[in-house]
Amino acid sequence: MDGDGLTRCSSCCHLQWPERLSKRAAERVFGVSAKAIGRYLAGQQIGVKPGRTSALRDVEEDALVEGLLDRARRGFPATRLHLKAIVLDAISDGRAHQFGPYGPSTKWISSFLSRHSTRLTVRKARILDSARVNATERSEIEYFFAEYSDFIKNHPITPAQIYNCDETGVDPQGGAPKKVITKKGAKSVAVQIGQDRENTTVLSAISATGALIPPLFIFKGVGFPSDFLNGAPPGSKGTSTPSAFIDSDIFEEWIDHFIEHIPASRPVLLILDNHASHVGYLFDGNVFLMESIF
Repeated sequence: MDGDGLTRCSSCCHLQWPERLSKRAAERVFGVSAKAIGRYLAGQQIGVKPGRTSALRDVEEDALVEGLLDRARRGFPATRLHLKAIVLDAISDGRAHQFGPYGPSTKWISSFLSRHSTRLTVRKARILDSARVNATERSEIEYFFAEYSDFIKNHPITPAQIYNCDETGVDPQGGAPKKVITKKGAKSVAVQIGQDRENTTVLSAISATGALIPPLFIFKGVGFPSDFLNGAPPGSKGTSTPSAFIDSDIFEEWIDHFIEHIPASRPVLLILDNHASHVGYLFDGNVFLMESIF
């Protein structure tokens, strides 16, 4: 019901009983349904559709928008996967939410971007050559080490519980930049990425003590012949995509693979390059992610 309908309903209900009008008679006079009049008299809200409670509070969504804009200004615009990671961090306080173990759905992400379409948009980023990186790079490095130092101080962790993950490719020509979230109206979006990209991608991790996690190989094509892993390290996994690049589904699959192979000691810190977001992204309650800019 629109605002005009609500006004008519209110007027109708205030006039109904003094004039001894029945609900049906009031319906004919004021053009408001008898059911709506009944709900109004019973104290129910009119014109409000029930729905799920938002996972994020309004103030949190506003802060998230500001954070996404800040990342874009600094040359590190967020992908949809980054956004999922940030939301998972926000809801890790135990609040009730409708998300699965890997965070918000594609539908929720689209709804979030739609709610903030006056400030955010999704654009294909262009590669920012390392020679054009401005002086803010030093502040980014200092920020990373400040976050890292704070985490180490506040968590009982040993070098064996600290891992670094990296994605390496084989094709030197690289691929098209991913779509990222940036300021509404931005004409050009720059993103800093590594220069090595190949037709076969390897996602691997190693601890500070040298313990290796069996790598994940991503081949270009459709389908994955098992003999592609002949000679690979024991425990290696393989998959394929049309581009041989990692996507959010494969990354989530690799996270399960990672957790399966790490020791039982917790917590574990996993440092990634351009995969997820800041400290606080939890997978099994005690596995934390931190993004590195190196």
